[in-house]
Amino acid sequence: MKTKRLNLRAIDAKDAKLIATWKNSSHIELEEQEIINNHAPYYMLTITETNEPIGYIQIQWMNKDKTYAMLKFHLGLHKGHWKGICRCH
Repeated sequence: MKTKRLNLRAIDAKDAKLIATWKNSSHIELEEQEIINNHAPYYMLTITETNEPIGYIQIQWMNKDKTYAMLKFHLGLHKGHWKGICRCH
C-alpha cells in the first residue's frame, strides 16, 4: 500500500536487525525466525519519498481461525518525525 507520504510493505528477514534495534533486543535471530515463520505477519512503514523505515505494524492473531486480530503498531526512532506525515482523527 502506498500513499503520497507513507508506504506499507511486507517485512523480510533483512529487516530483522532494525526491528531488534527498535525493540532494544540483541536477539536478531529470533526476529528473523518470526519473520520467516510468518505466524504474526509484519508490515514495514516507510517514508515514500526516501523509502526510509520509520516503524512497523504486526498482526497478532487472537484465535486459531484467524478471524480476530490485534494490531501492534511500533514507531522506530523517528518519534518526532510524524508531524506533517500523518494525522490521526
